[in-house]
Amino acid sequence: MLKLAVVGGRGYVPAVNLEGFEEWMRSWSAADRTISERLVAVRAGLREWGDPRSTTPDTLTGWLANPALSPWTRVTYYYHVRSYFGWLHQTAQIESNPATELRVPKTPKDRPRPLTATEATRVLGAASGNLRAYLLLGMLAGMRVHEIAKMRGEDINERTIFVLGKGQQQAFVPTHPALWDLAQSYPTRGWWFPSARSATGHVLGQSISTMMTRHFAALGVDGSIHRCRHSYATNLLRNGANIRVVQTLMRHESLATTAKYTAVDEDERIRAIAGLSAA
Repeated sequence: MLKLAVVGGRGYVPAVNLEGFEEWMRSWSAADRTISERLVAVRAGLREWGDPRSTTPDTLTGWLANPALSPWTRVTYYYHVRSYFGWLHQTAQIESNPATELRVPKTPKDRPRPLTATEATRVLGAASGNLRAYLLLGMLAGMRVHEIAKMRGEDINERTIFVLGKGQQQAFVPTHPALWDLAQSYPTRGWWFPSARSATGHVLGQSISTMMTRHFAALGVDGSIHRCRHSYATNLLRNGANIRVVQTLMRHESLATTAKYTAVDEDERIRAIAGLSAA
């Protein structure tokens, strides 16, 4: 039977603090970022659902229908819920799985969302310390938030930056001079962004994302730090880089994925047409 403990007078969470769920995810080599985000979402959900043994499809549907959720957040929460209740059912901690009756939310269409020059100036100008470092690593190396979180002194030299990406894929990207200057302010060995509260030893990507979302919002800028990766790809293309070069720097397997990050404005379209010749 599933052991339960009351939390703050609202709802229930497993007394094991979801350790079993985390262990199960690690058993099939789920990415650290997936594990972290899934645990955060499930903990938040449990405070709303109550006892998972009596959670109904209607309860989960209502939770996902929250208008405060963005379309992408709704999609990711759906998969977090499916995974969690699937684990509970697989391990006989619940008799039936309420998540199987949920409809898959419509996946929003991807579109490039680079920062405008004004937005980039605003968010950088108001940032200092680690916040500024997070932004520069996104804008000038195209690093994802979970890659930024794991940045170490030994990962960077004057020529290259080592990046441990999705699925533990390893890659090297050229070092922008501004990032080499930044490195002089950080340790040459060990984590750039250590955290005493995280078992990983470094700050969690989710924590960086939350901080940067608040930073953007305070300045009236939509989105969060992932827009810096969009800026990285778009600015590479606008500065004359071949799309295949952009693909390798973004570390994408598919060129179609790279296209989702590269914005094209009307002035660029006009210049492209003006450069055509019929002869």
